[in-house]
Amino acid sequence: MRALLDDLLIGVTHFFRDHEAFAALDANLPQLFAGKKHGDELRVWVAGCATGEEAYSIAMLLCDHAQTLGDPPSVQIFATDIDDQAINHARNGLYTATIEADVSPERLRRFFVREGGAYRVKKSLRDRVLFATHNVLADPAFSRLDLVSCRNLLIYLTREAQMQVFDLFHFALRAGGLLLVGGAESADHAHGLFTPLDQHHRIYVRRSVPRPTWRIPRLPEPIATPPRRRREASSAMLPRMAPAAVEAAGDE
Repeated sequence: MRALLDDLLIGVTHFFRDHEAFAALDANLPQLFAGKKHGDELRVWVAGCATGEEAYSIAMLLCDHAQTLGDPPSVQIFATDIDDQAINHARNGLYTATIEADVSPERLRRFFVREGGAYRVKKSLRDRVLFATHNVLADPAFSRLDLVSCRNLLIYLTREAQMQVFDLFHFALRAGGLLLVGGAESADHAHGLFTPLDQHHRIYVRRSVPRPTWRIPRLPEPIATPPRRRREASSAMLPRMAPAAVEAAGDE
C-alpha cells in the first residue's frame, strides 16, 4: 500500500517554480506586511508542499522583504503534505546542487550551507518553517493566516473537493489575506469567497463575507495512512479549532 501511495502522489517541484508567479507574489508582499511590526506575526500556510522547495522559496521572499523594514514582524510558515516521506525530506532541508539553476548565488550564500556536492538550508531559515503531515480534505485548518499558497494540487481534485478546499482556505485566512494557486488552476468558481488581485498570476484576496454555516470539510480516512504514532505527532503540531473560533468567524 505504501508503494501504491508513492506511485499515486505527484511530487514534482523545485525552488521558485514559475519565476513570474513568485515575482508577482513578491510585488504584493507590502500588503501582507502592512500594519505589522515587531511583536506581530506574519503567518503563511503552504498546502501540498511536497519536499519543501516552495515553502523555503516563500520563506526566502519574506525574509528578503522583512530585511528592508525597520521593525519587521516575525515570520511563521506552516508547510503541509499528505506524504510523510516528502515531509521528512523537507525537514532535513538537503538538496542537490541542481538547485543552482533556480536559486540565485546571493540567496545560496545567505540561506544555504554547502555539504559536499549538495546544499542544506540554514537553520535560521528552517526554523521559520514548520512541516507537518496533513490531509487538506480531512484535517483541521490553520487559522489567522495572511497568505495561503496551494499550487498544482487543486488540478487533481474534483470540483466539489476544490470547493471544500476553498471554503477551508477562506476560513483560515484573515480578512484581506491572499491566496496563491497554480498557473493551471483558478479560484474563479469560488468568487463568493475570493476576488482576483492578479488574475494572470493566480493571486486572490479573501472576501469578508458572513460564514454562519461554516464547518471543516471531512472525508473518510484514506486506506494508506501513515503509522498512527506519526499521525498523532503531526496532529499535535496543528492548531485546534474551538467552537468560539468558528462563531467568531461567522461574525466577520
